[in-house]
Amino acid sequence: MRRKQWGIAWRLALLCGWLGIAQTQPVAQAETAQACAQAGSAEAIWQPWPTVVVPSAREAPAKVVARESATVAPEVAGRIEKLPVRVGDQVAAGDVVAELDASLLRLARDEAAAAYAAAQTRVAQAKRLLAQAERLLAQRVGNRDNMAAAEEQLRIAEQEAAARAAQRAQAEWRLAHAVVRAPFAGVVTARLAQEGNWVAAGQGIAVVTSAEQEVVAQVVGDQAAELAHAAASPRFVPFVTGHSSALISDPSSDPAAEIALTWVATNAVRDAPGQRTTVRFRFTHPHPLAAGTVGRVRWQSSARIAPPEAVTTFDGRVGVWVRRNPTAPPRFLALPDALPGRSAVVALPSGWLPEEAQIAVGRQGGLAWAYVGARTPRSETRAECGQ
Repeated sequence: MRRKQWGIAWRLALLCGWLGIAQTQPVAQAETAQACAQAGSAEAIWQPWPTVVVPSAREAPAKVVARESATVAPEVAGRIEKLPVRVGDQVAAGDVVAELDASLLRLARDEAAAAYAAAQTRVAQAKRLLAQAERLLAQRVGNRDNMAAAEEQLRIAEQEAAARAAQRAQAEWRLAHAVVRAPFAGVVTARLAQEGNWVAAGQGIAVVTSAEQEVVAQVVGDQAAELAHAAASPRFVPFVTGHSSALISDPSSDPAAEIALTWVATNAVRDAPGQRTTVRFRFTHPHPLAAGTVGRVRWQSSARIAPPEAVTTFDGRVGVWVRRNPTAPPRFLALPDALPGRSAVVALPSGWLPEEAQIAVGRQGGLAWAYVGARTPRSETRAECGQ
């Protein structure tokens, strides 16, 4: 009897459990379906990915500098006899910047030339003595000792002649360098000495600055390659000196405009304290900007930025709602480094096409259906919404 009662009780328990599951499962499925419907029903907030998620704009401080600048100095010591250039004078490569008193240098040159000539005479005399010793030895009148002595005298004379030739060349070099010339075409921007001053070798006399200019930007190290890539297509980046947003080729018509630059080189060495890299540009077109003009360079980053109205919180995480195409279910992309209501770097999942994908943007500053996360599993909405 008891066994029969226990069997009936066990069957009733199973029946109640089955009824509870049957009632709970439709409720859970309904809640999930409602969440998915709410996530996908607000068609007005879904926008094409390319129009909402745009490349991030970057900029870096930059400055117009002379492509070359040199402190012109003599390579020999002496008194400045002539200093024909003044600040602001334009000079060509090789033009005379200063002349030193060369009277002593000329005397040294002449003395070295005379010593070399005397050494050459001794070489010729030693050669004649050697030839005579060879003839006497051939006639069996002389001996080999005289022959060896004549050969030694010739060797010594030739060594002396070589030393005198080097002294003469050095004297001629010193005399030639008594004239200081401009290393390249440019403008004299400073005079560091006056006529009559005594200057040592290497002491600056004047500063010559190249008329050609370039723009030097200080870029955070990991952005240097990105900037070079941006400059490669469409072959320029803008240099901004004011507030105008127009990119022009003739900045004289608008001194506040953006001026086209062409990438020249990226310094391989980083500035250790700031971890910045120097990137150099040349002006794509002639310009009137003077050296020292301060501005900034702008370019588009390869990273893409979602606007603040697309960034929301779901299930305790910050991210954006996206879908692969207009008919696909929504998916939440978590962005660990993002903050709610702030712009954030975002990328589509692998295999998604930007031209087909969509992103949800909020209404009046917030996503209208962000609360769907309360009933959606933490894993991903795609697991419950059938993606």
